[in-house]
Amino acid sequence: MFSERIELLDGYIRCNQLFLIIDIALIFHFCVTWYMKYKRTGLKVSYWHLFMFRNFFIQFLLLYPFNSSIKNFVSFGTNIFAADKFMDLAFIVTCTGYVSIIVGSWLAQFGKSFVLNLSPIHTFETFIEKNIKSKTATNILIAVSLLFLFYMLTHTLGTRYLFNPRNYFIGNKDIRPIYSLLLNLYPLTVIFTGLRMIQLKDNNSSYSFFIVITLSIFLGTRISIIEPLMILVFFYFIKNNEKVSFNKIILVLASFLTLLLLIAAFRQGKSENALTEILYGNHFSDTRDFAFLLAYFKDSWLNGKSYLAGFMTFIPRQYSEFRANWAFGLYCSHLVGIYSPLFPGHRPGYFGEIYMNFRIYGVIILGIWTGFVVTHIDNKILKEFNNGKDVIKMYSYTFVAFFATTLSISLISTQLYTVITVIILLALMRHLISYGYYFYYGKK
Repeated sequence: MFSERIELLDGYIRCNQLFLIIDIALIFHFCVTWYMKYKRTGLKVSYWHLFMFRNFFIQFLLLYPFNSSIKNFVSFGTNIFAADKFMDLAFIVTCTGYVSIIVGSWLAQFGKSFVLNLSPIHTFETFIEKNIKSKTATNILIAVSLLFLFYMLTHTLGTRYLFNPRNYFIGNKDIRPIYSLLLNLYPLTVIFTGLRMIQLKDNNSSYSFFIVITLSIFLGTRISIIEPLMILVFFYFIKNNEKVSFNKIILVLASFLTLLLLIAAFRQGKSENALTEILYGNHFSDTRDFAFLLAYFKDSWLNGKSYLAGFMTFIPRQYSEFRANWAFGLYCSHLVGIYSPLFPGHRPGYFGEIYMNFRIYGVIILGIWTGFVVTHIDNKILKEFNNGKDVIKMYSYTFVAFFATTLSISLISTQLYTVITVIILLALMRHLISYGYYFYYGKK
């Protein structure tokens, strides 16, 4: 009975009946745990719930009933028929991982992770905090980011690639690494300037943030705009928790959805019905994309190859046959018979890559570890919220999230390397400038 597919609202909803019940139960659990945490801590938005909302709530929980609908034909074409056969497996894998995160979060309440409390982690968190609070370090980061951005504009200004530079740089192997570096560097600049504006509330920080966020439209990617903005809004809500109403939170969520659709329409030069784009478009299609990849995967387990290729991201693909074959984005495109370098790729969700490498065992381990890491961060942010509401210090605690997300998506290794390199270089330059200033003026 419960294994049967059901169709509702003239085919707009089509899904497994049992999984729909589980899905509704998980949505209810998310809402109840948020309310309980709000009543216990007073925080209207917690890091744990932000993480779960960002990675699962819309694309997995809310949209599961719509993933098998024939209405997906508008964006996915006949591929929806292949994906439909593996939608249940995609749900089972993702649901297993989601529940494992909850288990990991529960375990984190009873113990501490030795790894997450190592001295180098604390040292790096201090580097991040001091770099953001340093006007010198922030200005250096802004200058370097804008320099790379203006270099990019010298190639795209006056062309049809002005607001979609990815298609230009993806076809130019010699300068593509510069664009890739900029995509990892620029969001960090947005976060630095935004956090200074929220914490310090000075005009210079506000002006810097306005300039940086305005120019980000030329990067042509949603992640470069929406991701850092979501982080900044979260910390703004924490800083102003007493003043933030639930109506404002709902308004901000609606604004993010609108912005996402506008950026996509602007980049593609066309727009569709907003509701259709959200329910059946490619913006939140993680479960559907995962199911489509599983249709071609046929248990050809990667056994860690895509992660090794991701960790080798500092080697250009043209110089590494291994990376050319096993970098996860390329592997997935080739798996389904797409060889165009302009194809943006499929998104198999938080647990797609780990499943295709290490089966369901990897999904469970990653889920428990993610729950442990996210709860560790959540607890440290809550402690700072009760002590001083220093959002820059709170943000520095989120660095350890890389220890979970790089195991989810190997491509994040590039971002991890960029963040580590930039933070260390800024710390060194900050100290060198400080010593130079003291040496020069201290003698007088």
